[in-house]
Amino acid sequence: MNSIRLFFNILDKARKGKNMTLQKKVIIITGASEGTGKAIASLFNESGASLILADSVEPDFGEKNAVFLKYDPLDISQHQKLVETAVKEFGQLDGIVNAMSACVSKKVAKLDLKVWDFLMDYNFKSLFFLLQAVARQIIAQGTKGTIVNLVTLAALSGTESVSAFSASQAASLNLINTLGIELAENNIRANTISLPYVDFSANKAGDVFMGKDPEKIKKMAYVFSPMMELIDQAQVARIARFLTSDNSEPITGQTINIIDDELTSIRNILTKKRLKA
Repeated sequence: MNSIRLFFNILDKARKGKNMTLQKKVIIITGASEGTGKAIASLFNESGASLILADSVEPDFGEKNAVFLKYDPLDISQHQKLVETAVKEFGQLDGIVNAMSACVSKKVAKLDLKVWDFLMDYNFKSLFFLLQAVARQIIAQGTKGTIVNLVTLAALSGTESVSAFSASQAASLNLINTLGIELAENNIRANTISLPYVDFSANKAGDVFMGKDPEKIKKMAYVFSPMMELIDQAQVARIARFLTSDNSEPITGQTINIIDDELTSIRNILTKKRLKA
């Protein structure tokens, strides 16, 4: 059975056996204004969580028990502000889902220090200090906590023209795996969701990365996804909810790959074959 189908079968059984509630949990969600982050925020809110929504622009939906903060990952001082706002508004902090990252497409020969530093600072350095602030608060509370970070396929396998982005994503993935080990003694779990091509054609980010041609987006999904289709944002949201809920205990330090590892390693061969078809 395909690994992604197996995973969703597990989720279905979990939903039938125990309601996957997030009641009484206070969660920070970065990148909450559109796309996958927005889908996660919506599902978490429906599941009873109180939310701190962080992004560069305010979401266009009015969720209950949710507070928006304008957020720039490059401003280290804002990380602590997110944590303090969660405690001020809801009395505690139980976890975070990071759905925020930046990508610049440049081949190695044309990559300059400015682009390299921007991507490392935005995708990795800022993530470290944000998660440090979150972990410190949960440790001080003496409660359980969860960390979920979203990365792309580039974190697992090099992709043409995005060497700096790929390196920053790989670094963040390794960071989460390390935190899963280090923070276990503090009852804080840390896991990664690794995404293939997600259906974000309606997003501004999708326009920049793939263009507005729906056929081009579908072709990219066919080439790079083992299921030969775009992954729906709602599916990703359900996985994030599972990893944030008590249903996923004691899973930590893991990477949930929404793609087969074997296919990742032979992707170039498949790409050539599919493009010729």
